[in-house]
Amino acid sequence: MTPDEIKQHQDKQLWAAVILQALEDATATISMADAHERRAAREWFKDAGKDFHEVCALAGMDHDAVRTAALQKIEEFDQHGKQRGRVVTFKGEKLTLKELSERTGVPVDTIRSRLSKGVRGDALGAPQRKTQTITFNGETRTVNEWARISGVSTATIGRRLREGLSAEEALTPGRQRRKPTQAQRLMFRSKLNPTNQQRAPCKISLKRRYAYAGQSKTLSQWATDRGINVHTLKTRLAQGWSIDRALTTPVKGKTSKQSERLAA
Repeated sequence: MTPDEIKQHQDKQLWAAVILQALEDATATISMADAHERRAAREWFKDAGKDFHEVCALAGMDHDAVRTAALQKIEEFDQHGKQRGRVVTFKGEKLTLKELSERTGVPVDTIRSRLSKGVRGDALGAPQRKTQTITFNGETRTVNEWARISGVSTATIGRRLREGLSAEEALTPGRQRRKPTQAQRLMFRSKLNPTNQQRAPCKISLKRRYAYAGQSKTLSQWATDRGINVHTLKTRLAQGWSIDRALTTPVKGKTSKQSERLAA
């Protein structure tokens, strides 16, 4: 490269730096550049006058391409700035999107997406739902993925799981399925409940003695005494019921006289 070519290249870099500085001024926050400088820089790109054309020519750049790219960059900056400084109401408080994200753990991008969809108020900070998965034949997939593979709609799969059916039954298209047992319902409800997944299973011993109404008996003895199936009592206690409630709550299907006798 000859000395003249080197100087010409350096001059182009200098004028390119001028354009870059103008763009930085046009997209600077007020704390970084005063309002006058930012407004002047934006007008320089927007009006694209003689001075703008000369600088682009000296930098070896197409003035139309530079103007289009600069105006797009300014618009993106303004849109992001509106979201960044936006204040929303959450549980009676005025918070910026960043503050709301820190308070709730919901990513700022998710909050912006919710705002664009018209979501307002406390719903902006609602926890994100975890994607439900099903394991079948040693393979774990989301409900949507299993729906595509099995041909069974996501709504049908979800309903079957809520009814307590197994993964195989939930994913099998066609025939009428048997009515799930109460044990199946309880099992699948616990699997679908994140709180239950985090809690260790409660083991109920039939040998343990429970005190009620001044008497101490094993669960089997109480079941015989109260006329309640021992497995019903175990299920109730496993769900966190007190022994008083477990022994006095009528079992569905009992007659009113039987209920009165059990409550005595």
